This record gives sequence, C-alpha cells and structure tokens, in this order.
Amino acid sequence: MIHNSSGLYASPETRMNNLMLLYHDIHAEEKKYDTYNTLIIGDFNIDPFDRSFIAANTVHAIPFLEEAKRKSRTVNSIEYRMFYNPTWKFLSKRDIPYTTYYYNTGDIVNYYWHMYDQIIIRPQLIDAFVDESLMIIEGTINHKLINSNTPDKSVYSDHLPLFCELKEVNII
Repeated sequence: MIHNSSGLYASPETRMNNLMLLYHDIHAEEKKYDTYNTLIIGDFNIDPFDRSFIAANTVHAIPFLEEAKRKSRTVNSIEYRMFYNPTWKFLSKRDIPYTTYYYNTGDIVNYYWHMYDQIIIRPQLIDAFVDESLMIIEGTINHKLINSNTPDKSVYSDHLPLFCELKEVNII
C-alpha cells in the first residue's frame, strides 16, 4: 500500500522521487522473495498519465495489458520491470464519480477529477486479477460517500476508495 505526498504540499519532483524509492524497494523485495506477484494499491497522489508515473525508473505503470505482459523493457542498457495499471479505465467514465478525487483548482488548466488512487499489478499476477471487480466505492447501504456529486470530505474523505479482487487459485 502507498500514500504518496500530496501535490498540495510537495513538489512534482518530490513525488517522483518517492516513486523512484518505491521502485527500488519493490525491486529489492521481489528479488529477496524471488517473486513478482506484486500488487500496489493506494493514494499515489499522481494521475496515471503523469510522466512520473509511467517513467521506467519509477513505477513504470502502463495502461496497456499486452505491453505490460512483456514484463520489462530496456532503456539505455538498463532493464526496467513493468506494472499494468487497470485504473486507466475510469478516465473515460461517463457517470459520477468519474474518478476518485475531485479538486477544482480554478486555474487555466483544470482537470477537476483525478485518478490519484490506483491499483498497479505486475504482469505475473494478471491472471489472478478479476478485472470486472475493479470499482470505485461510492458508498455502502447506509452511507453515501458522495455529496453534491463530489466526495463528501466534510464527513468521510476527499478520496473515494477502490476495490478489487484476486482469485488465489490463479496465483502462480
């Protein structure tokens, strides 16, 4: 799990550096335990299309499953392992909530909705991932997490949670 520094308080360089450190920590753990069955979920505080998220020397999380299935790519003679990022699918949603975080900057460039909360998966774990299970939680039977079409941060959180399912029988 991750909770990266917020863009409201940390520079893009700091958040990118955090992802580089995460990349090295994950690589060390995968090597130590001799497995690439890795899934990371949490608040990356970076949109999936941000260069610092896709960069090979950070988490290298790409939206294309077939490309991610290659498992790695070499850049300047250095091999970098890939993650698949299925949360890109939310960027084309037509219904509220569009993604997991709403912020109206008032600036000339304003995305309004951000996909800061994401799930990234190593290709080795793809067969265990139940794609249809990936969803943004909008509430429970008794509690709506959305108020006036945005996350109800006055009562709950300014981020909406994600849910996904893995089928243990498909983990190799």
